[in-house]
Amino acid sequence: MIEVVKHLNERQVLVLDDAGNHYVVSESAAEASQYIGGKEVLVFPALTNGRIADYSEVDGERGVGLEEFLPKLLERGTVGWGR
Repeated sequence: MIEVVKHLNERQVLVLDDAGNHYVVSESAAEASQYIGGKEVLVFPALTNGRIADYSEVDGERGVGLEEFLPKLLERGTVGWGR
């Protein structure tokens, strides 16, 4: 299970999984979208205060924004590529 801890800003949300791991779900900035061909959401391991602990992406999706990706992540209930 994944739960939203808090919205960090308009593009980032801190979430927590049932194993006690925190993640920042982050939508690409508008400026970056032009270089990557559209919106992209990436998920990074985080500290409990919402700071990114490691910039190695552990999940995400291209072509969607945070509003589209977050409900899918919550429904899936787990963080990880291909799940």
